[in-house]
Amino acid sequence: MIENNSRGDVLVIIKAFELLEIINKEGSVGLSELARKSGFKKPTVARMLNTLKKLGIIDQNKSNYQFFLTMRLVNMANLILEKIDVRQLSRPLIESFVRDHGKSVLLVSYQHPDIVYVDKLLSSEPFSIRTLIGSTVKAAHCTASGKAILAYLNEDEVKRITREKLPSFTINTITTWAELIQDLTITRQRGFAIDNKEVTMCP
Repeated sequence: MIENNSRGDVLVIIKAFELLEIINKEGSVGLSELARKSGFKKPTVARMLNTLKKLGIIDQNKSNYQFFLTMRLVNMANLILEKIDVRQLSRPLIESFVRDHGKSVLLVSYQHPDIVYVDKLLSSEPFSIRTLIGSTVKAAHCTASGKAILAYLNEDEVKRITREKLPSFTINTITTWAELIQDLTITRQRGFAIDNKEVTMCP
C-alpha cells in the first residue's frame, strides 16, 4: 500500500498503481476482487480499469472476465533493462549465493520471445552445468528458470515462447496447458519456480 502524505500527490495515479500491483501479485483478478483487495469503491475501480485497458497496460480475459497485465509494461521494462548491465549488477549476488550455499547459478534474461542464458557461476559440487552463455531455454515449460519467467507473462506470450507445444522429457514433465497454468500460478504465489525432475530424472 502506497502512503499518501503529500498534497501534491495525484490520488487517481496512486490508486491506479495500487491496482496494478494487485493484478501483478495475483496474476489475474476480477473487478469485485480488485475492489475488495484495494478497498476502493467498485465504480471507481471499474473506471480506472477501463482507462488502463485503453492505454494497453492491462487486458481482460473474455472467458472469466479477469484482468491481467499486458506486455506493454514488460516492453517498457525491457527498454530500461537494455541500458543496464545485468551481469555486472547480478555478479555480487551470484557470487554470494554460490559461496553461502555451494550451489551453481544460471542467470537468464527474457529477450522477446526467447529466454536466454546470460551468465553462470559454477560451484565445486559434482553436478556440472553444461549450458553455454548465449544459448536459449528450449524447454521453458519444464525448467525452473523458464517457469520463473513464464509465470509473469500473459498466456499468449507463454504460448509464443513455448511455440504452443509442451514436449515431454520425463514422466514428471508438464504436458498440458491446464497443468502449466496451475504450476505458474503456484510459482507466482510462492515466489520461486521448481524443476521437479521434469527435464531429466538425475538426482
